Amino acid sequence: MALMPKIKQLLQRTTTASTVGRRRETLHPAKNVIQEDALRAMLAEDPNNEHAFLALVDVVGRNCAQDPTDDVDPRTAEIDLTDSAAREEKYTMSLWALAEEYAGHPKAWYPLIQLAHLSLPDNPEDANRRLTAAVSRDETGAALAAALRLLRDNDLAAEAYLLGVGHWIARQHVPEAGIEVVRASLEAGKHAEAQRYLEELLDHVSEADVAAYDPTLSADVQSRLARS
Repeated sequence: MALMPKIKQLLQRTTTASTVGRRRETLHPAKNVIQEDALRAMLAEDPNNEHAFLALVDVVGRNCAQDPTDDVDPRTAEIDLTDSAAREEKYTMSLWALAEEYAGHPKAWYPLIQLAHLSLPDNPEDANRRLTAAVSRDETGAALAAALRLLRDNDLAAEAYLLGVGHWIARQHVPEAGIEVVRASLEAGKHAEAQRYLEELLDHVSEADVAAYDPTLSADVQSRLARS
């Protein structure tokens, strides 16, 4: 079965708040059960723990243990890991399945960012919906920074600009969020707005904080304004 039909089947599965983070039982002996349970415990405390989430994706993929024609869920299915294409497919399906699962947590935004990343090439509208949902779940601005970075990395600066200016709160959000807003403004051709947002950002954080994340941001804003 091709990858996208398998993913569509995954999306038809029901995940409720009561099933988020629960290890799927399998008829086959699972490996690394203790490690999987430990990672799930960490994600129960913080569903946005990036390192724990990606480690769980890897563990679940390696624990697949059933004929994939019977069950396409990588949390219970087996994939031939001797084939590089199969390994890549396994990882993608594991990532999608776990992101879909943990997105059911009301405070989870990182899994929604992952789902947006996976769906962006084939369904940009759905990806943008997930990014907006992720941003709305996070008060720190970390989700906004990640969402804008994803859009910019996919040459969607205009979309990043709109999302950023609609949700950025300079006095509340981490510096990375404001920096991503300024970068999105520059890349979308909004040079005057980029200068204004940079000034607003510097009202709340230092030049050193900005330079630590993006050393050339201030110079790039001035350069673009001079050429406008």
